[in-house]
Amino acid sequence: MRLVELVNPTSQVVAPGAFVVLGTVDKANVNYVLVGTTGIQINAAGYYELEWTGTIEATAANQSEFDILADGVPVAYAFVYQAAAGNIDTVSTSKIIRVYCGSSSTISIRNNATTPSTVNLSNLIIKKVG
Repeated sequence: MRLVELVNPTSQVVAPGAFVVLGTVDKANVNYVLVGTTGIQINAAGYYELEWTGTIEATAANQSEFDILADGVPVAYAFVYQAAAGNIDTVSTSKIIRVYCGSSSTISIRNNATTPSTVNLSNLIIKKVG
């Protein structure tokens, strides 16, 4: 069951160590809370599949790397080597996490590269799978 989908089609330059602005909620269920513009908190126990896809435009020749974080801890990685500024690639990653009874988990996406990258499209889907 899809819990929530956050889509951001607006281009954003994401500095190293900074977080992707997740955008607006496209589809939702009541078991989530947005945390500012860069996080979403899951408030119901269970297993959840996190799926993130980003269209990345290089600001320089570099490796673009983004992490899915659960409570600040990297749980999945997406990366691509881009040979020149202006190169555009789509990256994606997914991970199943567990939220324990009586707790919650805050999900965010972070630029883990050493140079800025432009995210032209960000799409985060969270599905309850158990």
